[in-house]
Amino acid sequence: MFSSEENLKSFVKEPRTYLKSQPKMPSDFRILMLGPTGAGVSDQAKLLEEQYGWRLVDFQAIVKKKLADILAFERKPPNNVSKAGTCMVCLSQEELNEIKDGKQFAAWKFLPWVLEYLGVPLAV
Repeated sequence: MFSSEENLKSFVKEPRTYLKSQPKMPSDFRILMLGPTGAGVSDQAKLLEEQYGWRLVDFQAIVKKKLADILAFERKPPNNVSKAGTCMVCLSQEELNEIKDGKQFAAWKFLPWVLEYLGVPLAV
């Protein structure tokens, strides 16, 4: 990762000059890693987490856990976005049924669960 084409060219010309110390990553740097099962994405993400202290966010694991929590209720919990206590951002019964039936479902609808996982306050 280089801030400019000029920096890239300098590095390619004399890489040893730049490899004397570990690279420093900006604290607000974010990366998204995608790949098919078995490609090593999880392993590489864990290595980056260890190397740079980044927080690993496993979208699929967050969604699976939240769905399991919601489906464990006898009745679908209502949406409850409040400043007091844990919030439960749920889906409609129709949406839950679609997921149970294995139908395609827009990933953006799970973003409140990821934000909740990250500790980002949700509001009405």
